[in-house]
Amino acid sequence: MKKTNPKPNSPFPEWYSRNLPHWQPPNAVLFVTTCLDGALPKHRIEEIKAEQEKDICRLHKKDWPYNKMKLWLSSHHDHYFGKYDALLDNPDIGPQWLKDPAAAEIIVKSLLHFHGQHYKLICFTIMSNHIHIVWYKLDRILWRIMQSFKQYTSKRINRLIGQTGTLWQAENWDCNIRNRQELLNKIRYTLNNPVKAGIVDHWKEYPHNWLNPEFAHWAPD
Repeated sequence: MKKTNPKPNSPFPEWYSRNLPHWQPPNAVLFVTTCLDGALPKHRIEEIKAEQEKDICRLHKKDWPYNKMKLWLSSHHDHYFGKYDALLDNPDIGPQWLKDPAAAEIIVKSLLHFHGQHYKLICFTIMSNHIHIVWYKLDRILWRIMQSFKQYTSKRINRLIGQTGTLWQAENWDCNIRNRQELLNKIRYTLNNPVKAGIVDHWKEYPHNWLNPEFAHWAPD
């Protein structure tokens, strides 16, 4: 798996890549989605990756100002995330291990354990095959934090469900939140995911939603 740091002379000093390009400026507020291995059809993942990589290559050829490149990368992530996330709410594809309340509780405890230490959580939701997280003040590059999270939860959840092997898809999808309106949108998107999926009528009814009390006034109605 590719793990690269930004090149010294790169026009994207806060850009890094594993299998997909990622954008993590200093002091970023990030919206992150990760899913269980097998939750997405592999051929669709490859198609989306190929489309995104072509767009990134085209961008490298443009002589744009730095701020314009930053804006384009952010909107670019939003576009491809929409394609990715639309596939995840199909309950007929792949494993659904996170429906188990005990599995969901492992994730809740893992995320909250480092809240205020390695990052600050704004909100998250745990769906049957994926999770959404909104957080900020990350003290290291995102993939390092997610790697640690996945290693720990994989061991615990695999033990719970009586299996071994890969639990999480290796790649994450993330986007940098640019302003207050976008933060409001992402908080509401995250907490309303179980409503959109038809599981509950109101986000507060869903047991695996979590919202930082500091952001209570940003919650959906």
